[in-house]
Amino acid sequence: MSSRPPAAPLHQRAEAERTKRGWTRDELARHAGIGRLTYDRLATNLEPPIPRTVRKLCQALDIDLAEGLRLAGIAEPGGVAQAEHVAAARQAMEQAYRGDLEGTLRALASMGPEQLRELSAAASMLAALADEELSTR
Repeated sequence: MSSRPPAAPLHQRAEAERTKRGWTRDELARHAGIGRLTYDRLATNLEPPIPRTVRKLCQALDIDLAEGLRLAGIAEPGGVAQAEHVAAARQAMEQAYRGDLEGTLRALASMGPEQLRELSAAASMLAALADEELSTR
């Protein structure tokens, strides 16, 4: 196992982009919608970041998502498309969990038919497993 943090290359690239823009680390974190500690951990954490963090950072710095995932050391089994599908599903789930009907509908409206099928299948599986777990308690 390598002792080099897998996302260190992403952090280095982000630092170069941040410097070009004249932003502080706090400003970059704010622009990306991530915590400053989350950003700093890219340089030190021995686990890769979650795809959503990479996506937000890439959006803030105009870095291609595929490049950002590669730099972050994320080897998604289904590639970038799967990472994007998971991020979209997570967004819809977060809105639903909060009881935000409009936010949930907006998140669902942004998905393609294949993403909606994937989300429906995953939600069905999760519901069945949760029901089974509840029945044992």
